[in-house]
Amino acid sequence: MNKPEQEHAVEDKNKRSSTVLIIFGEGIDIMLRRFREYLRREDEIKAKAKDEVYKEVAAWDRRRRDAEAQGVEFKEPPPTKPPDISQEKQKE
Repeated sequence: MNKPEQEHAVEDKNKRSSTVLIIFGEGIDIMLRRFREYLRREDEIKAKAKDEVYKEVAAWDRRRRDAEAQGVEFKEPPPTKPPDISQEKQKE
C-alpha cells in the first residue's frame, strides 16, 4: 500500500470512529433524558400521593373534632397506609 492509500485508509478509519462516537453519544444522551423524565414523573406521583394522604388525614381530623365538639363518640379509625404489595407477596 502506498502512502496516499495509507492516508486515505486512516481518514476512513477516523471518519468511522467519529461516526460511531457520535451515535454512541446520542444514544447515551437519549437514555439520560428518558431517565430524568422517569425520575420527574416519579417525583410528581409521590407529591400527588403525599397531598392526597394529607387531605385524607385532615378530613378525618375535621370529622373527629366536629364529633368531639358535638359530644358524639367518634369511632372511625384514622386513615392508614395501604399495605405494601411487595411485603404481602413475601408473606405468602
